[in-house]
Amino acid sequence: MTTISYAGISFPAPLLNPESHTAMMRSISWLEKHRIIEGETRKKKLAAQRIDLMCGSFFPHGRGEVYAALSDWFMLEAVMNDTYARIGPDTAARAQAEIAEITSVLDGSKLRPGTAFGSAFADVWPRLRDTGMPGHWQQRCTEVMRAYENHYIRRTRGEAVFDSIEEFVDFGVIRSRVGYVLSELEHRLPLAQRVYESELVQQMMRTAILPYTIPHEEVALALDRRTGEQHGLVVTLRRATGCSEKQAVEKMHTLFEKNWRKLLELEKKLPDLAEQLDLPPNDHRALHMYAEAMRRHIIGTVFCGPLMGRYSRDDTAL
Repeated sequence: MTTISYAGISFPAPLLNPESHTAMMRSISWLEKHRIIEGETRKKKLAAQRIDLMCGSFFPHGRGEVYAALSDWFMLEAVMNDTYARIGPDTAARAQAEIAEITSVLDGSKLRPGTAFGSAFADVWPRLRDTGMPGHWQQRCTEVMRAYENHYIRRTRGEAVFDSIEEFVDFGVIRSRVGYVLSELEHRLPLAQRVYESELVQQMMRTAILPYTIPHEEVALALDRRTGEQHGLVVTLRRATGCSEKQAVEKMHTLFEKNWRKLLELEKKLPDLAEQLDLPPNDHRALHMYAEAMRRHIIGTVFCGPLMGRYSRDDTAL
């Protein structure tokens, strides 16, 4: 397969990390060690979801210990997402306590959490953070990870139900930033903080969230119907516009194309930003690789969704 397409746009098939499948199987054993999954049936079930395809397309250049840590975090996040997506009023307090332990690890106030998720995160977090990257990157990574964990708290409180696309984007952009920041690890090229905070880069991240999310939303639609999902984009569009499910999917295709093309137009402005900020060569290269990571996440989602089998059965939740 040399090309893939979505919403009438063709993309080159993504580069996949050659370590991705081996790393996924090791990560599954790592999750078992932390008591997050138990038994051969659940291990096989998780392996069949082929989460390695998405991790491998998001981080194709990571190798060795860095990629092992990325794989562990990615697999942990996948199980957390399955778990916290279906939290009800009777289990919300337990979920919030688990997430609070992860936040305490990020804050440095608790190094030995008592919950399974907290224990696993306390293991993988130093392996992601303490990789020789500069202090400003570590601080930014901590901040976006803290915001990412807070989005789970909002979901367990029933606060992730949106009445407009703008609200959906506001919520979703928090999640995507973690992947971009972690992508900086692949070449050990941290984005300068003043570049990250620039209006152009912030606008690009906001523009990228819909084309990054929409292919996933469409593939997950059958599962969302079965589980009564309330914070997805299809439900948001129907709530906001009164349209049918079919019309919502058509609107998503239009939004995908519009935002993808806008992202490419914004990317053309990066040389001007580099000149305006008088960036040295390494910072200039880091900026372009950050933009590449945004495109890679979108293309990876287009490519992997139909292949993962993650949403094709109603027994996918762990």
